[in-house]
Amino acid sequence: MNNVILIDDDLHFKDLFQVKAEEQVNPLRLIYRNSFDGLKEVMPKHLRQVIAVVLDVKCMMSEDQVKEDEGFIGTALTYLDTNCPGFPRIILTGDDESFTHLPKFFQNELIFQKTPTGLTDAFNQLNFFRENSIDIQIRNDHQIVFSLFKENYYLANDEVTLLNVLNKKEVSDFASFGGILRDIRALQETIYKTINKKSKAVVPDSVFKSNGMIDFNKLMRHLNGNPLSQGKPATSQIFQNSAIFNLSNSLYWTSGKYIHSDPAETYFISNYTIKAMSNSLMELFIWSEGYLK
Repeated sequence: MNNVILIDDDLHFKDLFQVKAEEQVNPLRLIYRNSFDGLKEVMPKHLRQVIAVVLDVKCMMSEDQVKEDEGFIGTALTYLDTNCPGFPRIILTGDDESFTHLPKFFQNELIFQKTPTGLTDAFNQLNFFRENSIDIQIRNDHQIVFSLFKENYYLANDEVTLLNVLNKKEVSDFASFGGILRDIRALQETIYKTINKKSKAVVPDSVFKSNGMIDFNKLMRHLNGNPLSQGKPATSQIFQNSAIFNLSNSLYWTSGKYIHSDPAETYFISNYTIKAMSNSLMELFIWSEGYLK
């Protein structure tokens, strides 16, 4: 993706930004509007084809306005937070005073000046967004899962592994499935090991072997308890959820079967299994949150 949305009512600056965009090693294409109404028009249309949105700190609310509105930036950011949460954005200002004071009010925003140095820094940031656009999009599509990494419940290298799995979600070559399923199995085990550090009632020390590996059957018996269907006295621990139990069982044993190729195999799973298991893994991440706080 090479598209950038610019919202700025200064046509001279728009032309300057356009020239700068075309000078990049990989030129950027500009989608331009001059008001908040313009932002609301283009974002739904181009959300999937744009790497970032660039906002002037002061801009018009509608095209028929004759003077820029200081309330623009707050309104625009609220709109983006509501309708495009997590979508990459930067703020530009030509006012030295604004550049000094804005970070106090917008602490998590990327703010650059409309100076030669500031624009260079802004385009470096845009190129960073472009180079990482797929991972950014994945994070945005699955915010509920990736919030667990943002909150440091899981390690950064685990996030990289999950991104690797989701980046390969559309792969259809069976020969590539083994590596993807190996990562899925590793992340599933990481979930249980991480829970063990926080909630030993859910994943007790007793389900680990002396070498640190998980005794999966033992863990599953613990997590499943005695459901009513087994005809035994039912247990009802909060973590004993039959849907999660069956999902977890399928993840573990299906991935295990295909991590190592079987020369006697006559049926080969398709990409649908990879998609299903990737989604099941994310469900397991979501389930884990309740035992990590």
